[in-house]
Amino acid sequence: MRTTLMRATLAASLALAPMQAMASDMQCPNNEQRAAFQDFQDKLARAGSPEQAKELALAKIELSHKAIKKASKLVSDGSAIARADAKLDTLEQGVLAAQTQQEVAAQFANIGVFGTHCHYDTAEIVIIVVGFVLGILPGVIFMLLFC
Repeated sequence: MRTTLMRATLAASLALAPMQAMASDMQCPNNEQRAAFQDFQDKLARAGSPEQAKELALAKIELSHKAIKKASKLVSDGSAIARADAKLDTLEQGVLAAQTQQEVAAQFANIGVFGTHCHYDTAEIVIIVVGFVLGILPGVIFMLLFC
């Protein structure tokens, strides 16, 4: 499993190397990623209860925590890992404090601005890539948290 993750991360990192060089010209996330993120927000807002919305949201946050844990084995910059954890913890606290499905969805709507030009450092790119290896939403969450 670790070898597979490392290979996938290396392949994605190599594919993203040109992105890092072009970071000042990038709009993040792309249209497909935006659509997936918007679909997730809509799903949260339409959940049958606040508890169901929280359960859905916390599952994606947990997956994102796993991405950070896996990325920490590949990144030597402990401060980047700590920043990622702190930002994700803030999102999690907001979800837990939400009283309605719409408030849960709003927590995700507030984590970043679509269409902005983003600059990611190497550690952030590794975390984003590992997030995408685990699923599109963790990758998009990190793109927005770091932008």
